[in-house]
Amino acid sequence: MTAIGEVVRKISSWNPSRHTSADPFLYVDLSSVDRHAKRITGARPTSPADAPSRARQLLEQGDVVVSTVRPNLNAVAYVTHEFHGATASTGFTVLRPTDRIDGRYLFHWVQSPVFIQDMVAKATGASYPAVSDRVVKESPLPLPPIEEQRRIAAILDDIDRVTSLASEVIETLQDVPGVLLQRTVSRPDVEWLPLEEVTAQVIDCPHSTPKWTESGVRCLRTSNLTRGGWDWTDSRFVSEADHLARSRRGELAEGDIVLSREGTVGVAAIVPSDLRASMGQRLVQVKPSRRLSGSLLMHYLLFALHPARISGLMVGSTSRHLNVKDLRSLRVPVPALKAQEAFEAAVHTIDNELVTARRRLDEAVGLAKSIQARAFSGRL
Repeated sequence: MTAIGEVVRKISSWNPSRHTSADPFLYVDLSSVDRHAKRITGARPTSPADAPSRARQLLEQGDVVVSTVRPNLNAVAYVTHEFHGATASTGFTVLRPTDRIDGRYLFHWVQSPVFIQDMVAKATGASYPAVSDRVVKESPLPLPPIEEQRRIAAILDDIDRVTSLASEVIETLQDVPGVLLQRTVSRPDVEWLPLEEVTAQVIDCPHSTPKWTESGVRCLRTSNLTRGGWDWTDSRFVSEADHLARSRRGELAEGDIVLSREGTVGVAAIVPSDLRASMGQRLVQVKPSRRLSGSLLMHYLLFALHPARISGLMVGSTSRHLNVKDLRSLRVPVPALKAQEAFEAAVHTIDNELVTARRRLDEAVGLAKSIQARAFSGRL
């Protein structure tokens, strides 16, 4: 065993605000890393004049980035060639391997339960837990000979490819409702009406910070939403009294749509029958009416509020958000009832296929974890 800091090199940094060049650079912030896929997916071009103060760390191909914020979420990634020379936020610890450690081996280690548990145990801050670079680099890891590291990394890479294929099946199935939606709403008999005219209510969230508790009633946040589903990895709770206070404008009910209006926009989900929760900040609650299918409405909102299309509705310069007044006036399609029923039936079939695909992915992930545990304990 050795400390991670003993097998990584110092990285270079810079201050974009001190450079007069107008040439943009790729900026990798915390939202750029897909914590499920463990890769950088959303680096954005940024000019030096607009660079945030956290844009400092210069990346090289083969680096491993580890988010120091909310370590339980394990937002880590391996830097591939397309991000060589990009600038990373100081919200990451950037690990640059020496010749003592294989970069892919290190990448797999920082995904291991042992490493994650170590980070969670050493995190500080109740509402915004985080670790420092020093904590990450002082964390121990097993260090077999380099050839053994490469053998282990190659096996774990193969397992990753299996889980990636399972994930791709899910992504493909998730794209199908969008294709069906476009066919359904492109018919000449479709009406386009303001959202507030075809829904029972459009309710803004309480504009107050929830009083978090260790247990109680779940309180929704933007991190709990995906494109059409829920993610309970990072669940938070409020007391019964706070839940009732936050639900005064309207209780969340089965079939309601919850969407994000600030931060991570373009995510929404339908409330299932077994969910009792209140609204956190940055969210909007939409109560469908009988006039428009909740499933069709949610998928249209996912399309219309996608980050690539929502810019015209966003307001604010420093913290851009979706104005609820503008959302209420957003025109949405209202197809004939038979077309809505056909769309719902098709989406129901796809949802069933997704359940099967996700179960297979869970099985692949379970196998991967088992093999990973054996690899890092010298039993592979």
